[in-house]
Amino acid sequence: MTKTYGATTALHQVSLSVSTGAIHGLVGENGAGKSTLGKIVGGIVRPDHGTVEVHGRRVHYGSPRDAIDDGIAVMGQEIALVPAMSVMENVFLGVERRIQKGDNDRSWDEVYRELTERVGFHPSPRARVDSLSISEQQQVQILRALARGASILVMDEPTSSQHREELRKLHKVFAELRDDGMTIIYVSHFLDDVVSLADDVTILRSGQTVGTVKATETTPDQLLRAMLGQRLTSVFPQRHRGGKADRPRALNVRDLSQAGTLKDIDLDVRRGEIVGLAGLVGSGRTELARSIFGIDGYDEGEVSVYDTPLRRHSTTSAMRAGVALVPEDRMTQGLLHNLSQEANIALPHLNNFSIGGVVRQRALRRSTLKYATQSGVSPLRLGARPEILSGGNQQKVLLAKWLLGEPKVLILDEPTRGVDIGAKSSIYHLIADLADKQGMAVLLISSELEEIVELSDRVFVMHEGSVAATLEGSDINGEAIMRAAFGFSDRKAGKIDVD
Repeated sequence: MTKTYGATTALHQVSLSVSTGAIHGLVGENGAGKSTLGKIVGGIVRPDHGTVEVHGRRVHYGSPRDAIDDGIAVMGQEIALVPAMSVMENVFLGVERRIQKGDNDRSWDEVYRELTERVGFHPSPRARVDSLSISEQQQVQILRALARGASILVMDEPTSSQHREELRKLHKVFAELRDDGMTIIYVSHFLDDVVSLADDVTILRSGQTVGTVKATETTPDQLLRAMLGQRLTSVFPQRHRGGKADRPRALNVRDLSQAGTLKDIDLDVRRGEIVGLAGLVGSGRTELARSIFGIDGYDEGEVSVYDTPLRRHSTTSAMRAGVALVPEDRMTQGLLHNLSQEANIALPHLNNFSIGGVVRQRALRRSTLKYATQSGVSPLRLGARPEILSGGNQQKVLLAKWLLGEPKVLILDEPTRGVDIGAKSSIYHLIADLADKQGMAVLLISSELEEIVELSDRVFVMHEGSVAATLEGSDINGEAIMRAAFGFSDRKAGKIDVD
C-alpha cells in the first residue's frame, strides 16, 4: 500500500495481514502511517498503489459507505458524531431503514438496549451528544459501529481519553467482541494495552512496515525500540521539583462554585510551578479549567492572576491577564481545519500584529515560525492545513497557538491525548522548559497518572466537583491520587481477600 499527500509520503509499500476473529495491534509514532492505513481499510482514503482484500475478495471502496455495507466500521481517534442529535440517533445514523420504529421490525429502544447490555455501558439514549464527556462520546461511537453490524472494526486510539478503570471495562468488551468472531484492528499508543489485548502486532515506522510479531512473544519495550529505531532513554524530563512556596501566586482560585458541577474550589499555581489536576472523568477538572478561562460562568468565588481579579464568564479578561487554555479536544475546540497552520497559530493574536486593521504579515510570520519551531511541529509547513499532520503535530500546532501570546498561566487539558510516546516526550520536555526556564505557571490536567506524578510540583485531586486532596513531595504517587479520586482519601487502606 502506497499513499502520498503532495511531497509527503504517508505510506510506502506497506503490507498488513489480519486474521479473522483476531485483535491485530498497529503501533508506531505519530506520522508513521497508522491512521492512513486504517482509513484505507475503511474506504475513507483511496491508495495511490496497492490492493485490499476482505475475506479473500479484492475490494475497491470508493467511499466509507461502501466499506460499511461490506461490514467494516472505522472508529477514529477524533470524535465523529452529530453534536445536536441524541445518543440513540447517532448510534443508528445511517442504518435507520434497517431499524424503523413502528413497523414489524424491532424498535430502536429494544435494539439499543441489546447493544448496551452487550458492551456494558449505558449512555442515556435521549441525551444530546454535545452534553456528554469525551469518554461518553467514544462509547457512543463504539455502539454505532456495533449497530452497523460490522464484522471488522478499525479502532484508531479508541481509548486515548479513558480513565484506567474505564479502560479495563473496554478491554473486556474488545476481548468479548473478538470471541464473538469480530476482527479488530487496534491502533493505540498504549503499548502495554496492545501487548495484553492483541494476538498479533504490526509495527510501522516512517510510513513503512518494520514487521509483525506475536503479542505473546514481545514486550512494550521491544515494540518501542522497533517503533523509534532506537531506545528512548528518558520519556520524562529531569527537574528539581518543590521549593517554590515563596514564589508569587500566578493563578489563585478561591471558593469557586458552579451549581451542580463545582463546589468551593480553592487552588493556586505559583510562578514557575507545574500543578497537576487529577481525578476521574466527570470529577469536574475540565469544567474548572473552562470556568477559570471564562468559557463557562460560575456562581460564587474569585479567580485572579497575580492578584488581579478576572471578570466572570469572560475569555477576553482571562487572555488579557495572560491566561491560555489548550483544550482537551483539539479537533472541535482547538483548531480550524479549513485554515493554514500559520493562521491557526496567529488567530487569537491578530490585534498584536495589526495597525489600523492591516496585519503586519512579516512580523506575524516570524512569530508563528518561532513558536511552531519551539513546539516541535514537524514537518514545518505553516502554509499547509493541520489535517496533513499527525495527531501529535496537530497538538503541537495548538500549543504554538497559545504560546505565541507568551502567557503567564498555561492551562493544559489532556495535552497528550492521542499522541505517541515520542511526541509525548517532546511535549513533556516543552512543558518542563516553560515552567523551569520561562517561569510560566502551568496547570496540568491529565487522566494519565504517570504524567501527573512525574511532572507535577503539587497535585490537586478532584472528586465529585470538589478538591478531595492536595499532595506535595513524596505524597505524590499513584495510590494516593487514586484513593482521593475515588473519595477514599480519609479512609485507611484495607486488605482485600480475593478467591
